[in-house]
Amino acid sequence: MREATKQVHDAPDRVDFLALALISAGTIALEIMLLRVFSFSQWHHFASLAVSLALLGFGTAGTTLVLLGNRRVCRWGDSLFAAGVLVAGAGIILMYPLHQVLELRPLFIAWDLGELLKLLLLNFAAFLPFFGAALSIGQVFVRWPSATRRLYGVNLIGSGIGSLVATVLLSLVSLEWSLFAIALLLLLTGAGFAAARALRKGRGATRTLGLTGLVCGAFTAGLLAYLLLFNPDPALHVSDFKRLSYLLELPDAKIIRRSDGLRDRTTVIRSQHIRVATGLSLHWLEGLPPQDAMVLGADRLIVLPRSVDPNDLQFLKATLQAAPFALRPEPSVAIIGTSANLGTFMPRLYDARRTIWVESHPTIVEEYSRRGLDKRFDEIVMDNPRRFLHATPEQFDLIIHDNLHAGGDALGEEFLLTVESLEAALQRLQPGGFIVLPMQLSNPPRFFPKALRTARQALQSAGLADPQEHVLAMRSMADTIICLGRDPISLHDQKLFRAFAERWRFDLVWLPGLARNEANQIHQFESPLYFEAAASALKNEQPMPSAATLYTLTPATDAAPYFWYSMRWRILPRLWKSAGRQGLVLLDWSALVLGLSLAVAAVLGLLFILLPLGRLPRSCPPLTRPGIFTYFFALGLGYLLLEMAVFQRCVLLLGHPIYAAAVVFAVFLIGSGCGSLHAPEEARKHVAPALFLPIIAGVLLGYIVLWPGVALLWECSVPVRGAFVVIALLPLAWAMGRPMPWGLRQLDPIPAMIPWGWGINGFASVLAAPLATMGAILSGQPSVWLAGLCCYMVAWWVARRWLNN
Repeated sequence: MREATKQVHDAPDRVDFLALALISAGTIALEIMLLRVFSFSQWHHFASLAVSLALLGFGTAGTTLVLLGNRRVCRWGDSLFAAGVLVAGAGIILMYPLHQVLELRPLFIAWDLGELLKLLLLNFAAFLPFFGAALSIGQVFVRWPSATRRLYGVNLIGSGIGSLVATVLLSLVSLEWSLFAIALLLLLTGAGFAAARALRKGRGATRTLGLTGLVCGAFTAGLLAYLLLFNPDPALHVSDFKRLSYLLELPDAKIIRRSDGLRDRTTVIRSQHIRVATGLSLHWLEGLPPQDAMVLGADRLIVLPRSVDPNDLQFLKATLQAAPFALRPEPSVAIIGTSANLGTFMPRLYDARRTIWVESHPTIVEEYSRRGLDKRFDEIVMDNPRRFLHATPEQFDLIIHDNLHAGGDALGEEFLLTVESLEAALQRLQPGGFIVLPMQLSNPPRFFPKALRTARQALQSAGLADPQEHVLAMRSMADTIICLGRDPISLHDQKLFRAFAERWRFDLVWLPGLARNEANQIHQFESPLYFEAAASALKNEQPMPSAATLYTLTPATDAAPYFWYSMRWRILPRLWKSAGRQGLVLLDWSALVLGLSLAVAAVLGLLFILLPLGRLPRSCPPLTRPGIFTYFFALGLGYLLLEMAVFQRCVLLLGHPIYAAAVVFAVFLIGSGCGSLHAPEEARKHVAPALFLPIIAGVLLGYIVLWPGVALLWECSVPVRGAFVVIALLPLAWAMGRPMPWGLRQLDPIPAMIPWGWGINGFASVLAAPLATMGAILSGQPSVWLAGLCCYMVAWWVARRWLNN
């Protein structure tokens, strides 16, 4: 039988639908895994770049299908599907050893072109699986345009199931084994599909289809044999600059426990050389006891003392975090989170009369319980800290935000350092109580003045007219601590604060009445930089020191909860002129790479969208090329903008990005798939309002529940909050799944345009994720909701023009 034998059948059957659902599930699961792989082995910002470039595979596949032409795609459809699945599955297997071999140091990219080439090679390896999967998915819309809504529905429902599969896999097995599981799923899908088609066609099956099936089967058998016979420990290579690598390179370091969970990997390391004491006074002259280190992911450090004998913890009384306890002996304490700061061990040293530890990470609580450290607390609350601050009826002398010392990602939401969060914490203070914010210090001042500006606005929102009278601040060389009180700082507290600073030789940064010449006495800079920054942030009567103006100091709010974002784009030319490439280390790499990924995706996307124009047929009004481009681009952009806007808000409600992602992505994809199955197909004037009015109604419902409704939802448990989120989002997700299959159905008269429109939609989706993040940071999360809704209004306008003509 010749290779040109047609593989056409009139309509997709159960095998086609099942294979489409499986490849869709594997693709979205791979996307989630890839984010975790790059975040763990490198950093979050390089993960976003890798996934953006990888997802360009969808648009590239659309372009490839256009260039192949309708006739070839229909003729080779089954072979294209099997080949695409093979490329996807084999690409995952090949991507893993490449990660192990290439020792990437991305921070050197500005100086070493070789590091950039390594990064691009890794990104290209991630591109291949998505290109193969998209080729398999895209060809079905070309072959069976009359079944578009069913195909698109199965595609989305399969993707939604894939997001749940990824969640389950990451909960049960390691990231590396999860990757192998996804590769096996894809290869088995390819082999099974080829076998089913060969059985159906018999001697009519093409050699390409048979060969592809054999290769898929060979890869599957080889991978299974490798995993079962050799039982490898396929640990991912971690960048030399991450804390996990540093600790494991200590002379006698050994891993005493490693576990994987949905949130991250946990590694407990023991070494006689681990001795951490953040904020320790240089006047502490005794030694430190050896400790164990618990690393979450590859960079977040939790210090675990081996002994909790008070004599072994006396050094904590010489740290910055002891200052609040010098002001309030025997306090009632709420400790929010855990870090390397050892704040969880302070209350018992000072005979706290009641201690509540609020920690939402189950692995940290389990490790404390395993070591008997949980007995140091009167109560452990495993809940979202923001919900605790809003819902608890108790009041405290000290509310210590211990987790803030670890810092955060510039593009990540930090809902504990917003104006609204600090205002809620102020309401939970006893008279004379303090909110305690321990932070790492940076030079030039980066987060310290921003924290004070956020505190100032929170104090003013609480009705306190003179914020500068309610703040204390002290620093060492590398750390600082800020205390906020609902009551003005008394003279007695000022004396105690000064005495503690004098005893341990810390620098006073701010307290009411502090003179300029009293600051910057011990750990000296050229000028009292931090005092001047504090005076400007709290009193607003003098300009901020020029060094602090490198960064944005806008207070973080619940609408824009990006406290760790400090990038000021306008200073880039000035910084480059004064410091050259060395100045890049002073910037937010997350923001820089986000901008880079957006620019690269836009350029490549435009190239691949324009490339096939010469092969496309001429426009036949009303389905013009500009109209088709606008409609599908607006749908792709609007869908992801709204999905990301909902996700950003659900991080606050559900407590962690991984929980928000699991709920939001599954609801949107499965709900949209169900909506696609009920999409209209006819081209009548009433169709446009029927498509887009439910989206507007769904956006309004979702916004009301997730914004004004938050105050009521705080009273509910996590499962109940999750259920409310699902109920509120399902109507929106259902409505958003309908315009895309309807639009593809309208391209029936010019079927060559179908893969082009599908590819445009894919490119727009790639651009939407970084645009949503940047829009939320610069203009607030509500602006992303509005932008997504506007995109759907543009698509409605195009649909009206089509129907009117």
